Amino acid sequence: MSHRGRHGGYGLARDAERISVAEVISAIEGPIGLTECGTGTDGACDLEATCAAKGRWNAISLAVERALSEVPLSSMRPVAEPVVRLGRANGVTT
Repeated sequence: MSHRGRHGGYGLARDAERISVAEVISAIEGPIGLTECGTGTDGACDLEATCAAKGRWNAISLAVERALSEVPLSSMRPVAEPVVRLGRANGVTT
């Protein structure tokens, strides 16, 4: 639900623990896909009928959507430390 005004915004219809990141992205942006053909929407790309990579992009997009479906919205809070630290290359932190 939306709230108008100076402090407006959106409210959640369910607890953040029960809403996935994939649901939020789909509600705002539409179907999740790294390419137009990866969204599962037929006719989204002019090259769809002859594209040799279409099947691969579909599999990749499905994997991304599944991964985002497993992440609850409640876990998307700022963290003080980086979640992933990069390794060292020649003694220099990257």
